[in-house]
Amino acid sequence: MRLPALMHRLPVTALVCTVALAAYITPASAQVVTINGDYLVDDVTHATSQVFSQIVVGHNANATLTIHDGRLVGATTGPDAMTLGRALTSALSSVTAVVNVIGNQSRLQVNANLDIARNFNASRTVTGILNVGAGGHARVQEVAFSFGNFPCESIVTVSGPGSLFETVTTLSMRQVTSPSRVSTLRIEPGGTVSVGTTIAVTGSPDIILDGGTLSLTDPSALPVSGIIQFNSGALRFRSSQTLAAGPGFLTDFYGSPPVFGTDRGLVIDGTTTLATSLLLDGGSLSTARIAVNPSTGSLVLNGGTLTLTGEGAVIDDGGDFGPDPLMVGDGVGAPMLLELDGAGDVLLGAVMVAADGTLDFGGESLIVDSLNNGGSVSIADATLDVRAGLVNTGSLSLADVVVEGGVTSPAGAKIDVAGTVVFNGDYTGAAAFYGSGTLVFNGTLSVD
Repeated sequence: MRLPALMHRLPVTALVCTVALAAYITPASAQVVTINGDYLVDDVTHATSQVFSQIVVGHNANATLTIHDGRLVGATTGPDAMTLGRALTSALSSVTAVVNVIGNQSRLQVNANLDIARNFNASRTVTGILNVGAGGHARVQEVAFSFGNFPCESIVTVSGPGSLFETVTTLSMRQVTSPSRVSTLRIEPGGTVSVGTTIAVTGSPDIILDGGTLSLTDPSALPVSGIIQFNSGALRFRSSQTLAAGPGFLTDFYGSPPVFGTDRGLVIDGTTTLATSLLLDGGSLSTARIAVNPSTGSLVLNGGTLTLTGEGAVIDDGGDFGPDPLMVGDGVGAPMLLELDGAGDVLLGAVMVAADGTLDFGGESLIVDSLNNGGSVSIADATLDVRAGLVNTGSLSLADVVVEGGVTSPAGAKIDVAGTVVFNGDYTGAAAFYGSGTLVFNGTLSVD
């Protein structure tokens, strides 16, 4: 059959047509396409999206599909809408199929199942490789690694800022020895793997978290202990969580008592309730809100980044938020960032920012019993209410801020001003003011 000119680089024996669409895949007609050899979809070879009912990459032959330049390739119907590497009968002893989704907005979308490495021939081996990088996205309804009957291997790598591999329902992985079936999922810096329901495993496949983020509904979606190699990066749960002592993901990945060390983080899309002692020592915790159980929970900030993102976040439940005062940094360890951008109203007790500590606030109001800053504090578009006063001996950056309460800032300290900054309490000290903003002093002013 003679191929249409648009598809001259795609060796197939099935009728092929293409559909142009902006964001979503719409089935066009019953097309099944097989890609053997190398096929490139980019802004030079294709002006439109490439959408089919089913796609097989590497059927009894080696093959590579590369999606680049923000182009979309889609498979719309199933149950096996797309297969990456398949052997029935082949002159080759091994078949290797590769799909690369590379570059910002480059997309692979499979509206049913994606099978990576399916082998139905005992005398052959099949390898399926999926690479998502440099901001590319791959979204599938469900994915199965190495579920062929005979030797096969599945390798998925997600890397680079903005790169995403999303499974709407289940991610299934198999690793057994007879016959050999191997499954590896590697999440590298900047990359995210998001699983809609659960990770199902047979045997002991490898999930290697090596600088990226693994996003799940909640801890129940995690596979059994020992499957994830947590070298660096972050776990993310898309629901509120209580962090408590005892068996579970917190102990498995962060130790007992839990320590968020360098290059190890946790993201919680909701409220984090602390029912155990937690030490942030170079790692990161991002959550909408923190509530501390006063009898069993505490949070110590030695180093790293604590980010609160929820509107109306309050760090106070009648108990202490870690030690009193709350220390941001310790002056001798790793730099510590307490980031409260977009956090709404935040209530703290006594806060001390050490020389290696940074406090950034971009919510609506920050209310503290007292604030002693020897490091760096930056506040923008907010009200700062320091009930027992602010002592600044470090660097204070204020942009369109109303300060309620007394301020003391002696010589040697620094204050940067942008927009309009209003001091409604008494101000004392000879700190240097910088910036082009406007200062308003409504209380007593003493600049000895």
